[in-house]
Amino acid sequence: PTSSPARAVLVDADDALWAGLEGGGLVRWRATFWERYSIDQGLSDDTVQYLFEDEEQTLWVGTTSGGLNSFSVGNFMTFGAPEGLAGDAAHAVMQDRRGTVWVATLH
Repeated sequence: PTSSPARAVLVDADDALWAGLEGGGLVRWRATFWERYSIDQGLSDDTVQYLFEDEEQTLWVGTTSGGLNSFSVGNFMTFGAPEGLAGDAAHAVMQDRRGTVWVATLH
C-alpha cells in the first residue's frame, strides 16, 4: 500500500493486521484490501511508532510528534500536552490489571 517502512505492527482481536508507518500513517489489512489512515482521517501524525490494543479493543497509536491517538468505532481521539501528556512523542503504551492505560514519553 505504501513504500514507507513499518515501525510498529499488531494483529488485533479481529485478526486484522495493522502497521504503523514512518511518514505513511497507519494501515490495516482487511482480508482482501488495505485501509489507510492518515492526518486526513484524523490521525495526529503520520509517523507511527507504537501500537497497542486494550481489553476493550480500542487501538492506541503512539506517534513521533502528535502525541497519542485512540481509535475506536472508526474515530480517532488525540491526547497531547493539552490533555496532560508529558510529551508529544508517545513511545510505548500498556494497560495494567485495573484497566488504566499508561503511556511512555520522552519527558
